[in-house]
Amino acid sequence: MLRSVGVGLALVWVAATRTVWAEPAPPQVSPIQLQREDAQRLRDLHRVLDRQHPLVPAPAAAASQVSTGADRSQTGSYVLISAAALGLAGSLPLLASDDSDSQAVGVVLLIAAGITGVAGIASLVSGSSNRLARLQLRPSLTAGSVGLAISGRL
Repeated sequence: MLRSVGVGLALVWVAATRTVWAEPAPPQVSPIQLQREDAQRLRDLHRVLDRQHPLVPAPAAAASQVSTGADRSQTGSYVLISAAALGLAGSLPLLASDDSDSQAVGVVLLIAAGITGVAGIASLVSGSSNRLARLQLRPSLTAGSVGLAISGRL
């Protein structure tokens, strides 16, 4: 018992001589002040983003957009030529087969590839490719086949 009284007195002495300070409370910030700080941060962020990506294109960017129309029509010409090359590559094995139905499909594919190739080369050479910008190349899926459909007016 004497031992527990000694331990208790030691604890009381340590607690009495040691000053305990409570941590100060965090500063109270009003919600209105927090909203103002958030709004200021957002305004600063928008200014930075507006400098990096302006909504109004610069004059040099507008001039480059004019030239992209011609590039887009040349892309249409190249798409037609590429479709013709794929059609030609697909028709050759069909023409070489022994089956008459496969050969007939190969001839039709060869004719379509020829027409597509001539249209692509003519539009590329003529320079009036703006008409080809109205052409669209879309995937075509039917019950018996899968392919590409070229639609639009020449």
